[in-house]
Amino acid sequence: MTQFPPPIPPTRLTSHDVAAPQSAPARELYCRGCVYPLTSLEIEAGQCPECGRDFDLRRPLTTRSWPRPDASERGRTLVVWVALVLLVTGIAAMQFFAARGGPMPGGLPDPQHVASPFVKVLGKTAIGIESMPSGGGQGTQMLAQLDESATNAIDRLRAVGIAGWIGGPDVALTRLDALDAELAAMNPPEPELQGDAKAMRAIFASTDGTIEPGDRQLLLDRHGWFAEVAMAARTPAGDARRKAFESQGLVTITVLMGAGLTVLCAVVLGVVSLVVLLVQFGNGGLRMRFPWDQAHFEPTRGTLLETITIFLAGFILLQIVAEVLRHFLQIDATHVLMWGLLLVAGWPTLRQLRWKQTRLAIGWHPGRGVLREMGAGIVGYLAGLPIVMMSFVVAMVIISLLHQKPTHPVVDELGKASVWTLLLMFLLATVWAPVVEETMFRGAFYSHLRRVTNPIIAAFVVGFVFAIIHPQGIGLVPPLMTLGAVFALIREWRGSLIGSMTAHALHNGFLVTLMAVLFS
Repeated sequence: MTQFPPPIPPTRLTSHDVAAPQSAPARELYCRGCVYPLTSLEIEAGQCPECGRDFDLRRPLTTRSWPRPDASERGRTLVVWVALVLLVTGIAAMQFFAARGGPMPGGLPDPQHVASPFVKVLGKTAIGIESMPSGGGQGTQMLAQLDESATNAIDRLRAVGIAGWIGGPDVALTRLDALDAELAAMNPPEPELQGDAKAMRAIFASTDGTIEPGDRQLLLDRHGWFAEVAMAARTPAGDARRKAFESQGLVTITVLMGAGLTVLCAVVLGVVSLVVLLVQFGNGGLRMRFPWDQAHFEPTRGTLLETITIFLAGFILLQIVAEVLRHFLQIDATHVLMWGLLLVAGWPTLRQLRWKQTRLAIGWHPGRGVLREMGAGIVGYLAGLPIVMMSFVVAMVIISLLHQKPTHPVVDELGKASVWTLLLMFLLATVWAPVVEETMFRGAFYSHLRRVTNPIIAAFVVGFVFAIIHPQGIGLVPPLMTLGAVFALIREWRGSLIGSMTAHALHNGFLVTLMAVLFS
């Protein structure tokens, strides 16, 4: 018969499910299942009070000798920090200059590759307001906003049709006079755009908007929806084409009002959630489950910093490879190649760290249960929304000082995307970004910073790097930085990345869905 060793006395706290450094006090022990900090009494009970995991007390604890950093660790870490700063600075500089806009060195791009999404949304809204029984004249007030959104000659040409709808043919012709002078002064010249302006002038000079069939088709091919608006603007009030655009405008207004109401309700719920969480934290009822204990991250000193650095370098390399494929093979493989960056999460394991250590460090564990962590992520996201909304005040000040309109490549892509492209972009925003970005920023980078600083500083440092490399322009850095800090604090609260991934997916899903409805 098998002989088992006698029960272990309570003073010898042992379990293969419990992690502890050598000669660590009992309060620094953690459950391997949910990373819950355990006391000696809880371990003696043989079961985790959080996840219910049973501890096998028949097996003696073998204190692991964690791998210690070698003598060159400080120098290697310094080199990695320098590389990280250079990468972040380079990416941020590229995003900043790309967001500034302005004429391209080789002239304006092909209008078929320019979506003009903000001009389109403002145009739909103005047409919808003008079509309301009580909206007469109110659409005219939006023409100033339309002019601010039209940042180049293509946008200003497209805004002519909307202005002609709202203000009549005289307003459209006056704008065309100013546009003709602008196009005539361009170097290099834009003869094709000048031809488009001539066709647009013919539309508003006629009584019914008819022009030569060849010019009409060319205008439709190059400017699409905007050309159709200009032609419909010259039709009678009861015309079917005119009613179709008025319906589009009313739908746009309804969507915008629904989105605004949704955001308002979310902010109200967020204020309540924030107050409740702060009260619980002040009373000691809100336990921070981030495994910050030194023993858990002693082996990962510098390795997690290397992980985020390799990720940023890989991101730049991916963009180069994707551009080469697009130029020589006419293949857009960006959405597929980006999934390869998830492999960077295995770098700590390649550096001879145990997989359990890597998972604990980057937050790849179920915490107190997947559904519970997802719910906590939603609550944390709502609680952070009021702070994010307050940061928009700072953003508005920066935008007004720099006179720089916020933009994002996704917005232009949505304006001219097919159904398949829309699906890929939705998956990229709601699956790739939450999984990969949370793993790298709130997983590896935040865990590295938490070894040397407090949660608030670590959260906002990670949030700043997260925001500055995004291509939305420097004006929106404050709200995006605050949002990244909120995700990091959710990681601090829960320990697991499931909560911050859920919050990230919820945020991106709402924005992408709204933009797809408005811009596509």
